[in-house]
Amino acid sequence: SNLEHEWLANREAEARAKALATKYGKVAKRTGKPTKDIPQDVRRQLMESIKLDVGCEPPDWWKTLGGYIIMLPVILYRFASFHASWTYKYRILGKSYESGPYADRALLTRKALKFPEHIWKDELSETQQASLVQRELWKPENLVEFNKERKKVGFLKACGGIPKPARVRTSRWDQDRFESDE
Repeated sequence: SNLEHEWLANREAEARAKALATKYGKVAKRTGKPTKDIPQDVRRQLMESIKLDVGCEPPDWWKTLGGYIIMLPVILYRFASFHASWTYKYRILGKSYESGPYADRALLTRKALKFPEHIWKDELSETQQASLVQRELWKPENLVEFNKERKKVGFLKACGGIPKPARVRTSRWDQDRFESDE
């Protein structure tokens, strides 16, 4: 029904465009395109009436293979420095995770829950994140206890809080994943 409505709206816009084109100039019979230029105000009105939604975002040069090759030294440096500092702090010095910075504990919690970074940042509020970090879910016994509670009362109540308001791009990845777990 929604697709039919969208299709009809696009057809109406195309018909309007053809009518305006025939009003301001001849239309080639073979292609159906106007042979004479349409005035700017009419062109702007046409562009506003025709919805061009192709379902993808504009291309970003840095997300191409060439961008990654150029950024490879920076990416490798960040990767190596992160893992070297992590190893030094927590394996060589033997510091506990509880005494580490909040960002490290949040990372451990996110990894224990198997959340991608965009889900952690975009779908959970800061109070939910803090609640999950406070529960020390990187410890296996705490994670097992959390999973039992989550199955009883649901994920949102278990992590304590109301989710962030819905965004334009929403994801049900976490809910679908938790429903299908064990």
